[in-house]
Amino acid sequence: MKPAFLSLFWILGILAFSLATFLFFPGQARVSAYSELGQKAPPIHSDLWLNSEPLDWSSLRGKVILVDMWTFG
Repeated sequence: MKPAFLSLFWILGILAFSLATFLFFPGQARVSAYSELGQKAPPIHSDLWLNSEPLDWSSLRGKVILVDMWTFG
């Protein structure tokens, strides 16, 4: 087979898989993404705070915040 045909084959396969996933499981992707809308955020509990004293949600009310989280492992 030619390389161009192989790459087209893979692209069409990925598109077909994506389309099948959304057709057979239409609500599954949306439920997890939007199920938390309108809910209060859970409190953040941590023993380590960088560049500040430990904060709680009441002190951040009305402010725009960015929560940057990561994990090692």
